Amino acid sequence: SSGSFDDRVGQHRNAIDAATAAGVEHVVYTSGPKASTSSILLLADHRATEEALATSGLAWTALRNGWYVENYTAQVPTYLEHGMVGSAGEGKVSLVLRRELGEAAAAVLTGEGHAGKVYELGGEAVTLTELAAILSEVTGSSIAYTDVPVETFQGILAGAGLPEPLPLIFSDVDRGIAAGELYVDPSDLTALLGRPATGVADAAREALAG
Repeated sequence: SSGSFDDRVGQHRNAIDAATAAGVEHVVYTSGPKASTSSILLLADHRATEEALATSGLAWTALRNGWYVENYTAQVPTYLEHGMVGSAGEGKVSLVLRRELGEAAAAVLTGEGHAGKVYELGGEAVTLTELAAILSEVTGSSIAYTDVPVETFQGILAGAGLPEPLPLIFSDVDRGIAAGELYVDPSDLTALLGRPATGVADAAREALAG
């Protein structure tokens, strides 16, 4: 999937059209958790792309990748300085290493029988309070999680200099976590990997070491 926020769905439709014109037999798309039903703003483009694939005439598979543990480990320097702030409440987010999602994709691309399938790919699920405790243990420094209203979190992100529309998009992700929309049953990922995904603590250690 494209990293653009400008015309992501348009870019995806162009890729689908090009695949059709080139005679591609099977498209594997990296989507997002519960894309067809999620209310999270960031996942609307995934839903629209899955709908475009469904009407394309192509054989396709959706890999609904769970949240990367790297989304959080990349922010550890900020957490160490300012603490961890969010609006996820007691909602759980299923975290997974990027490389394990890549491994799952490789299994689909090189295997058989995946056309028409939708895989929800997530690892161990934790609250952000639990994640802060894990990151404290991994780093050897105290990281506290502070939960604030979504509007407050959006304002904090804007005040930190994030360009629009990122404060709205990222604060809305936490709203979705609180609503349970980023919890993913781990069974699909376990089946594709042939083993359980790496637990959050070990995944965080690996990501920070990299």
